[in-house]
Amino acid sequence: MLLARLRSVNRFRNLVGCYGQYYGRTFTSVARQRSQVTQSTPPPLSHKSSKMAPVKMEPPPPPPVTTAGDLVESAKRAAGRRAVAEHLDTAYRHIGIGSGSTIKYVVEAIAELPASQTSQMKFVPTGIQSRELIRAARLPLLDITDLFTEKEYEDAQQYIDVCFDGADEVDLELNCIKGGGACHLQEKMVANYSRKFVCVADYRKQVPRLLTNWVGVPIEVSPKITEGVRRGLISIGAQKPFIRSGLPGKAGPVVTDNGNHVIDAPFPTLLLNSEAHLMDPSRGIWTPDALLNRIKQISGVIEVGIFTGYDGPEARAAGANAARAAQKPIVVYFGMADGSVETKYAQK
Repeated sequence: MLLARLRSVNRFRNLVGCYGQYYGRTFTSVARQRSQVTQSTPPPLSHKSSKMAPVKMEPPPPPPVTTAGDLVESAKRAAGRRAVAEHLDTAYRHIGIGSGSTIKYVVEAIAELPASQTSQMKFVPTGIQSRELIRAARLPLLDITDLFTEKEYEDAQQYIDVCFDGADEVDLELNCIKGGGACHLQEKMVANYSRKFVCVADYRKQVPRLLTNWVGVPIEVSPKITEGVRRGLISIGAQKPFIRSGLPGKAGPVVTDNGNHVIDAPFPTLLLNSEAHLMDPSRGIWTPDALLNRIKQISGVIEVGIFTGYDGPEARAAGANAARAAQKPIVVYFGMADGSVETKYAQK
């Protein structure tokens, strides 16, 4: 009995000794760490030294003076202002206003003229966008549907005095691709009834031949026969024509101001009209004149975004039957990247 108690006491002492050694080492280690932290922590700042020394800051680099976008917009503005200065006569009464991205600068320049001049004019839009530009500038608005009730038309002077519009591409003969904004039906109507069409664009739109950079010919079509038109375009050499999508702004196809759809039809780069002898329709190689006429033969086509044929003065010289065939500009003002403006006349 006594022997068993002694053994129990010895086991307890051994156990206490082990724990004591463990906790002793642990407490010693913790104390040592605390001592090191205390020694490495800087003394608290006194009241006199509580202010931090000023940190020298370098100013950020200045922003670039211009960006590529700034250069393009500057070029558009310069071209628009010069076109207005050289082609807007104070005696004019009907002015066509197009729908291109450059036209806002044309309207800007017109709006800066004295009200005594612009109040006597009426501005004919080619779509909703240009209508809103005219309204925002507080210029007199005249819809093309009301144009034919004007007294000037009763007197057989059936022309808009000048039309300012842009283009997506312009070739050496001043043939144009238009319709990137899906307004080419009304743009062509206004061009047809204008004494002269003055085109305003930036340097990126200047090409030797149409469809050099632009993806395809814009074609306004009836929604009921869109697929039939698309197949007809393939039969004359179009390379995968497609219905223009409204994405990302809206689901489904683009719907024009007139409630129609737009097909973009890629073709090989077009020839100049003066190169008609090189044309090969079996391979989809066309001149602007020939392709326009061929597409118009497809049932369901409403209008084509190729502006070719006569300009205003040429149409009038050709006689009354050709008057409404005027489509081409008489001159193009190209705003260049360096801020200058180049004027181009048709290569004859």
